[in-house]
Amino acid sequence: MPERNFNDFVNRLDACPTYPNTVRTTLATVHGYPIDRLLIGHPSLPTVLLTGGVHGDEPAGVETVLRFLQTDIEPMLKHFRFFIIPCINPAGYAANTRENGEGLDINRAFDAEDVAEANAIKRVLEGNRFLFHQDMHEDYDATGSYFYEGRKDQNWILPEIALKTLSLCPFDTHQEDGALDQPIAKGVYQVDPAWGLAGMVCYTLAFHTDHVVMPETASSVFDLDRRVAVHLLTLNHVLAHYASRKT
Repeated sequence: MPERNFNDFVNRLDACPTYPNTVRTTLATVHGYPIDRLLIGHPSLPTVLLTGGVHGDEPAGVETVLRFLQTDIEPMLKHFRFFIIPCINPAGYAANTRENGEGLDINRAFDAEDVAEANAIKRVLEGNRFLFHQDMHEDYDATGSYFYEGRKDQNWILPEIALKTLSLCPFDTHQEDGALDQPIAKGVYQVDPAWGLAGMVCYTLAFHTDHVVMPETASSVFDLDRRVAVHLLTLNHVLAHYASRKT
C-alpha cells in the first residue's frame, strides 16, 4: 500500500476551527511523529473520548475526527467536553500499516509496558472519566459495517443506532461467522470482558468509562466517504442520546 504524507494530516488538523477552551498538546513523539491530543470545551461538562488511527491502515477513523472537527461543533459544546486523540499510531498511518514503527499492534498492547504509543495514551488518560469512548476502526475482510458496544449496565443503545446506518451500507455478513463474538443484536456485538485489557476499548471500559462504542467499516467494499459517514452518523446519534438525557 502507498505511504501517506503525514504533513497533510497535520496541516488539516492545524486548519480546524478553534473553539473556546481548546487546548492542543503533543503527548509524545514516536518514530519522529507526534501524537496530539485536543481538549475542547468547558472542564465542568461531561467529557467524551474520541480516538482514531490505532491501526495505521484504517484511515476512516482519522478522517472522521478531522471532519468532525471541521464542522460546527459549537452547539455540542453546550453539553459536552471533547477529549480527542485523532491519530494514535502516526508512524503506522504514514506507512499505511496496521502496526506501529516497530511492527507491533498497538490495539493488542494496552496491557504491555513497553509500547510507546500505548504508554503515552495510558498516561494522558490517567485520572480521567469519560461519558463514553468511541474508537473507530475498519475491517478489510468485511462485507459491510458492524459494531461493538461495551456497557457496564448492559443498557445497549447501539442496536437502534446501528439500524440507522443501513441507509449508508449493509451489515457485514462475514462477521456473522465469528464464533468468538457475543451478539447483542443484528450487526452489534459485545465488548467481551474475556478479551482482557490488551485492546484500547477494553482498557478504557475497565478504568475510564462505563460505555464504549467501536464501529467497524468495510475498507475493501466502500469508499472512504461512506465509511466516514457511518462513523459520523454513529457518533452523532450517541451524542444525541446523551444530550437528550440532560434536557
